[in-house]
Amino acid sequence: MKFSTYIQHMGFHRCPYDQSLFSHHQGSDIIMLLIYVDDILITGRSPSKIRSFIYHLSIAFHMNDLGDVHFFLGLQITQDELTITVTPTYYLCLIGSLQYLILTRPNIYAVNNICQVMQHP
Repeated sequence: MKFSTYIQHMGFHRCPYDQSLFSHHQGSDIIMLLIYVDDILITGRSPSKIRSFIYHLSIAFHMNDLGDVHFFLGLQITQDELTITVTPTYYLCLIGSLQYLILTRPNIYAVNNICQVMQHP
């Protein structure tokens, strides 16, 4: 079964503005899931619900839980008991942002290809 189909069967809804973002609401609990190539970032209000979701994913798919996030798409993420700090690392941020744009906005990739052809017809 395809990953996106599986999580939608689990009650997740795809964001209409970002096809790689999914959310699941149950009462006041929410789990957000962001997929980037072969990385998945999962966050939410209830650590027990997140652990349960990861457990169900690991049964259905071969995956590794890498624990708390430290870097994602060029962002350095640090957290303690009260705060989460997100700091962009310039070089990684630029590369990650460009990759994300090309993957989520195919028209940008097409414009890039057309510009390359126009440079050397």
